[in-house]
Amino acid sequence: RANTMAAIRRLPPEISLMFNPYARDLEDWVLRARLAGHEVFIGLPMESENFPIEDGGPLALDSHIQLKENMARLEKVLSKMTSYVGVVSMLGSKFKRADGQLRPVLTAIRDRGLMFVDGSPGRSAVGRIASEINLPKAMVDIILDKDPSGSAVSRRLADLEAAIRTKGTAIASGRAYPSSLRSIATWAENLKTKNLTLVPVSAIADKQFVE
Repeated sequence: RANTMAAIRRLPPEISLMFNPYARDLEDWVLRARLAGHEVFIGLPMESENFPIEDGGPLALDSHIQLKENMARLEKVLSKMTSYVGVVSMLGSKFKRADGQLRPVLTAIRDRGLMFVDGSPGRSAVGRIASEINLPKAMVDIILDKDPSGSAVSRRLADLEAAIRTKGTAIASGRAYPSSLRSIATWAENLKTKNLTLVPVSAIADKQFVE
């Protein structure tokens, strides 16, 4: 709770926040985030190829179950809160390659007027399918805090800067670890001197190169 509150209060409003669908009091958190100026996404857990080491929980979309059940899980996740602009995949290294299951899910997200953010780098059919069905999309280029130490996060932020200068735009994600929040807040304060602009994730929809 303290970390989430710190993320809402300390991070610039241009930084988008994603909430885990399993969290309690989601509507309260969304309200706090929106009042602080952040746009909000909801996390969508998906099957990992590293299951059960990486377990998306009982609402995770799974390539081994019927499409009807996956669509029911999707609807349950999307009903957990309101006032969000899109969905961010959580895990999903296996499900995001299951075209037959993935396409109806992405279509349902599009039909709700939402965007989809591929939450982790790696092989994925999301970009191709999203382009085919005209679903606004974006992808995370860099995960900041696999190593949550402050020095490691700072190095990854430097990698983000390099990616932005090479590609024109890039997205990084991180968790609300105290070390991550400190590093990101400090980094954001110095962006103007580096001729870089921080924008919400929705501003980058369909502006990244997707193979």
